Amino acid sequence: MNKYTKRNGIMLRYFKCTAALLLVTVYFLVNCKEKGNPLNNNSGGSTAVINIISGNNQTGNGGEILENPVILQVVDIRNEPVKEMRLYLNIVEGNGRIIDGSSIYTDNDGRAELQWEISSSYNAIKVFIFDDYYQAEPVFVYAQGENPVEMSITRTINSLEKLGDNLYSMTFYGDYTGILDGVNQRFTGHIRSNAYRIMERNFYCSIFTIFGNPEGYLFGRSFDNPEGWRCLTLVGKFNPPDGYRSIAFSRMRDYGFPLGTVIEELGYNDRISLLEAAFFVPDGINEHGVVIALANCPPVPFYPEAGKKAIFITYFVREVLDHARNLEEAIAISDNYNIICGDGEYADVHMLIGDATGRSAILEYYNGEFRVISNTENFQVATNSTIYNKSIFEQKNLSVRFNYIYNILEAAGGNVSRSEAMDILSSVSFLSTEWSAVYDMTNKEVIIAIDANFDNIYEFDFNW
Repeated sequence: MNKYTKRNGIMLRYFKCTAALLLVTVYFLVNCKEKGNPLNNNSGGSTAVINIISGNNQTGNGGEILENPVILQVVDIRNEPVKEMRLYLNIVEGNGRIIDGSSIYTDNDGRAELQWEISSSYNAIKVFIFDDYYQAEPVFVYAQGENPVEMSITRTINSLEKLGDNLYSMTFYGDYTGILDGVNQRFTGHIRSNAYRIMERNFYCSIFTIFGNPEGYLFGRSFDNPEGWRCLTLVGKFNPPDGYRSIAFSRMRDYGFPLGTVIEELGYNDRISLLEAAFFVPDGINEHGVVIALANCPPVPFYPEAGKKAIFITYFVREVLDHARNLEEAIAISDNYNIICGDGEYADVHMLIGDATGRSAILEYYNGEFRVISNTENFQVATNSTIYNKSIFEQKNLSVRFNYIYNILEAAGGNVSRSEAMDILSSVSFLSTEWSAVYDMTNKEVIIAIDANFDNIYEFDFNW
């Protein structure tokens, strides 16, 4: 089995509201001073490289020059220094200033030094060249002031990396609460539409917890698209300033990037909605080993409580990953909101939550509240049939996949390895399965197969 190790390391469909998207775009653009496209690549091919020797990712105080200068070097394809090369400097985030002006020249060693007075928030400078002979990809230098607010947008978007044919990775820097609230307002404000009829199309997800393996408690998750769908997947790595680090997956078509999109060729403005990936996460793990995953189930009437904020179900996933250290805290968060998981009149999603202490629970909406069905064995299973008030015998008869997974885990006494858990997911996968993930709640790691390709397994952990 081939293994790609990345150590620097929704289920519901997304309907764009054009006017709201325009507002989001304008909001982000005012944070970027450079006109045009800060992410433009050099189409002529690189014959030189701009290296950042030192001074990147410093912290300082707004209105003051960074303690250490930023030192850059330009070398050619033979790694020889390029002297007297003019480097152009554009502030693309923050409202600081470059003491040396808008450009500097390299010395005989191909090096150049710039002094940077930063703002109190996130700061970014784009460094690039215009030359008749040399061409080079631009580089970005980052700094953080004493009062960083909202997101480091440029750094987040620049962190996008292609890991496989349909798999990307992106790291979120800063506070994405404004993005969550903006997208949530779109959904909860326009939820009663034909969206529900579309969302109830065939989703076949399988989720389970395993607590019998002494080497690590596991959480299995198969995220299955409607029949015939194939999508791009994004691995999001999150480190909010007021929450816990997490790794979570999202389907990129939900925020505007369908299969076939060549994201590497998109300009900065076209990549802005990548930031909305923070909202569209149907499963993930945080640094305390809390895992949550969603699955569709038959709809039941939804009764919102007066005085509670309405949030979309994937926003709740984000809240759990950001703020829950264990199962109890995750359940407590659910009591704070009206969680929209249907068309606003019906709820058609349940969820499984597990933690590193060996406990899990299914939260399923029924008769005005989310019912908590805790694990009574050293494993727990859910698919797309209802769980609450049903015996195991009834649940087995309602779902072939539930019956299959339950029988395997019961026979093993819940002692299943990571590779065996992935084999279970392989057995219940479809051609339209987006991803199959095994989360290790004890060791805070995850392995994942994309597009039902179980010969190519990706690994992620929190060493980033």
